[in-house]
This record gives sequence, C-alpha cells and structure tokens, in this order.
Amino acid sequence: MVVFNISTFTMKRIANTRGFTLIELLVVIAIIGILSTVVLASLGVAKSKGSTAGVRSSLTQLRTEVNLYVNDNGNYGTALAGGNCSAASTVFTSPKAGAIITAMQGITGYTASCYNTINNPLAWALTTRMKPDGSGNDYICTDSVGALKVYSSAQNITGSVCP
Repeated sequence: MVVFNISTFTMKRIANTRGFTLIELLVVIAIIGILSTVVLASLGVAKSKGSTAGVRSSLTQLRTEVNLYVNDNGNYGTALAGGNCSAASTVFTSPKAGAIITAMQGITGYTASCYNTINNPLAWALTTRMKPDGSGNDYICTDSVGALKVYSSAQNITGSVCP
C-alpha cells in the first residue's frame, strides 16, 4: 500500500518552482515606464489640439451671435478700438456674446481683444492668444468678413479686420 503525504508533495513542488529574477522584474518595470511616458506625451498633444478646436468653435459661435445682434439692433453698439471686450454698450457685452468670450478665455487662459467700428464700413474683429500647441501658430483672429486666421505672433488690428 502506498501512502501519499500531501504536505511533503506540496513542499517539494514549491521548492522546485522558479520565480522571477530581479533583472526580469526591472526590465518589465522599465518597459511599463517607457510606454507610460509615450502615452502621457500623446495626451498632452491631444489636449492642446482639443483646446485649439474649442477656441475655433467659440469664435464660430461668436460670429453667429454677432450677426444675430446686428440683425436685432442694426449696429455693433458703441465704437471699440482699445481691445477691451467688456467695454459697455458694445456687441461683445450682449449676454450670449459675453458668455462665449468668457468661455473662450477660460479655454485659452488669455484675455481676448475686441474691436469694432460704427462708421462705414461697419466691422468688428476679435483676437486672442491660444495655448501653445507646438505648431508655432499661437494667435487666432476672426472678424466680420468671416475670416478665421491663425498667426505665429500677435497682430495689430486696424479697421476692425484681421490682417
């Protein structure tokens, strides 16, 4: 009759099992570190591109809102040459336009500059700096003629039109 001792069998089995070496564990940790670095770098680029898309969307909404304001009021309000978007009695202080500009400034982290004229030609423009995305195009401008342009440096707005 054969007597089977389970505790002896288990001990022998554990003693013969080989674990991971320190080198193997370090290699796996290094590979995980490299992969996480690549993923985090990709997320940073995607975030800045998302920010740029958000600004473009806000400017398109602003253009629509300004056109609606002019249809309702027949003008852009008082003339604004100093760039202050929150100056009283301008198209940019209408509730919807003001909310769009505030949201856009929240995305970019920069203050927008607004311009409008009340003489012929009736015109307006808005420019702001975007979060740098590495493309070199860190400034954006939109105006009453429908332009939506990006620039590598700040632009002087003259005549309330993007240069």
